[in-house]
Amino acid sequence: MQQIGRRIRALRLLRDYTQEHLADSLGIGQSAYCKIERGQTDIRVSQLRQIAAILGVCVTEFFKENNKDADNQLVKWGGVNVG
Repeated sequence: MQQIGRRIRALRLLRDYTQEHLADSLGIGQSAYCKIERGQTDIRVSQLRQIAAILGVCVTEFFKENNKDADNQLVKWGGVNVG
């Protein structure tokens, strides 16, 4: 779960979205959304689909080992570890 959360976080930051924006779009609280990014809660497939749609990616992007968006994010945000 942590890898998926890190990928979501990297893609969110790449698009300059706030955690609050994604939480509101998902209809959940910001603290619940933070747990998703930290891998501290199970995430439903329906939520993954919603997050993917908001971020403009396919759900499979969250599971890829080599993710160019995430790799670019490392450079842009000074070494954020996305896995």
